[in-house]
Amino acid sequence: MRVVLAFVAILLTSSCQPEMADLPSDIGGSQSTQPSSVSVPPAWTPTTAGEQPGPAATSEPSASPTPMPAVPSAAPLPTQTPEIPTQVTVADLRKLDMQSSTRGWAVAPNYPGAIFRTVDGGFTWADVTPPQQFPEFLEPEYLYPSTFFLDALQGWAIFPGEDSPVWQTADGGKTWQPSSQTFSGDVYDMFFSNPSHGWLFRYWGPITHDQWPKDLYRTGDGGATWELLVDGYDSQLYPAATGQVFLGALSGWISTSSPDAKPSSLLVTHDGGATWKGLVVPPPSQNPGLFNDFETSCIRFGLHSPTLFTQAHGAVVLSCDIPADGSDPPRPAAANYLYRTLDYGVSWITSEVPGNEVVFIREDSAWSATQTPTGLAIFHSTDTGATWSRVKTTAWQGTVFFVSDVTAYALAQPLGDSPDPGETKLLRSTDGSRTWEIIEPVFLRRDTP
Repeated sequence: MRVVLAFVAILLTSSCQPEMADLPSDIGGSQSTQPSSVSVPPAWTPTTAGEQPGPAATSEPSASPTPMPAVPSAAPLPTQTPEIPTQVTVADLRKLDMQSSTRGWAVAPNYPGAIFRTVDGGFTWADVTPPQQFPEFLEPEYLYPSTFFLDALQGWAIFPGEDSPVWQTADGGKTWQPSSQTFSGDVYDMFFSNPSHGWLFRYWGPITHDQWPKDLYRTGDGGATWELLVDGYDSQLYPAATGQVFLGALSGWISTSSPDAKPSSLLVTHDGGATWKGLVVPPPSQNPGLFNDFETSCIRFGLHSPTLFTQAHGAVVLSCDIPADGSDPPRPAAANYLYRTLDYGVSWITSEVPGNEVVFIREDSAWSATQTPTGLAIFHSTDTGATWSRVKTTAWQGTVFFVSDVTAYALAQPLGDSPDPGETKLLRSTDGSRTWEIIEPVFLRRDTP
């Protein structure tokens, strides 16, 4: 799974109009036909003084998915094929998770809670939604599933509401198996470190509310069965979680945010999530007074983008809002710092980061982006985040999904405070985020019996 950077975007129009294609061959039907070229209006590739060249385009290695462990058979739920209207568009997408330059997943709620998959770089998307039963009176916001995709074939999904199982697929969504137990709740979050070991967070209230308790479950058989590790009323899981990462079966980090001037904690486990220790990061060496200087200290803290390279070596981003002037209430300016540890968090190496999210493609290659008045500024680091070079400033705002040092996707919108969602475009870069092309995707219904 690739981490996502969210920002804001200028709309494009494109003369590229791919024809309706049949279902991709590895899902069912014949291979889709993709346009031979995609033209991009000049407004999408503005010339920006001082731009640094992006990394040279190289071919991406092919990855073979790790086999999913055998899943005990469970009584399947009644099958109900969602009706996917033909008018599904890019504007309906809420999550994009590309696993390679050609294969990936997307989630479009309200149709209902549909999960889509592409095998041709995003030109065609096939409906691969699990056979979840939805009450007729259910509000659209309850149709949005929480998902985690380990690779192009393996994924998990759970829908909000009463008595929902965790669905798992090992064949790209052709078939789904429900967990042997069900859950009831409004918001979930999942992470799998490999095909066997995964963690499920169940929130007892809105995910943005800092004091709502959270249950933590763990699986060791690929999601077939789950055990409760931490009861929701355990205060150590009260802070608002902003991200989580696990390595193998035992090591994990949870980054948290703080609604006030109290530094956020990094929750660390070395026993698979049964117990957690809170680490409060020190002020960055670039600004030693950040936590206690009255004039320049943070008024709100947040840790983001946790990454584990080994059990001892990891990275996390600290973002804070600093009063930019004497206004009341203050108009904050963001400050972002990357924290790296080589010794389990005993000591930290810090550096300034242009954005509040960082995506590590490899240990020595990281990407970040930040919104500016003139567009989205995209940065690249080749030294584990110690220094950053600006690759591009776009003429749009949106959400960027970095897949590799070569390939990236974006859900883009025009610049402005209230862009029309209907103007959202799907973009792709194949040269290290230096130039972008528009993709006009086609969404396909699931075959009906």
